[in-house]
Amino acid sequence: MSGDESFLARWSRRKQAGEAPVGQPDGTGETEAAETPPPVPEAKAEESFDLSKLPAIESLGKDSDYSMFMHNAVPEELRLKALRRMWTTDPLLAAPELLDIHAWDYTGNDGIKPLVSPALEALAAAAREVVERAKKAAAEKPTSPDSPAAEVAPGSRPGDTDKQSMG
Repeated sequence: MSGDESFLARWSRRKQAGEAPVGQPDGTGETEAAETPPPVPEAKAEESFDLSKLPAIESLGKDSDYSMFMHNAVPEELRLKALRRMWTTDPLLAAPELLDIHAWDYTGNDGIKPLVSPALEALAAAAREVVERAKKAAAEKPTSPDSPAAEVAPGSRPGDTDKQSMG
């Protein structure tokens, strides 16, 4: 290769030849071929793991060691049962997050509506009961002619009765 060949000329030549471009982008020279990655160690043969060494899920508590359930030989179902037990026995993990209310879906019918609807229905029922009681009390209460709520003759205004009696 000639030393005066530009980076783009070298790249174009190698691209047309089907070679993988190996070089520095500034054109100062080629780097060594990319090293192959180190071989990945083969997975160890499945270690023998005695499931009888595991404690009963019911006996696990807040301070139990759950790491033995994370072994590859432990069945997924048993691992999940142990993790559920860990979350339910530790009050710090089982306590609701204070900001959980911000994760609720307030847009759909399944969001806040089931939480608020019963309270609103109870409030509406209480308001209807108050209105009904007020109507019954107004219907049962006798009105005296001296009271401002006395019946007014049809076609007259409430203030007209007072003026007629004075005049």
